[in-house]
Amino acid sequence: MGSRLDGADFEIQEAINELHAFATDTLNALINLEKLQTGARTTLSQFCRVDISMMQTENGDLDYFVNEVERGPDVCMWIGEENGGLLHKVAEKFLRSLHIWIADNVA
Repeated sequence: MGSRLDGADFEIQEAINELHAFATDTLNALINLEKLQTGARTTLSQFCRVDISMMQTENGDLDYFVNEVERGPDVCMWIGEENGGLLHKVAEKFLRSLHIWIADNVA
């Protein structure tokens, strides 16, 4: 992957911070845009999955882009089985509660 991923610990942490900032800024922009366009509350601020990819430029910088944004009880979480399925159980319980909350609060 990129030179920063093969670099020193501080470079790796800098790349992780950059990715987190991109994700947060992008999600906040999407939330604000949806609120502005619809005038309603958005479920993006409750629960969503933002699929982000990155590419390395010719000079070694990383460029990020959003592939897709999913929301609601059908969000694909790409959960592995390394933890004996515990995360699946937690996600299933959360998503059932989220579905009920959305049904009760979003008209």
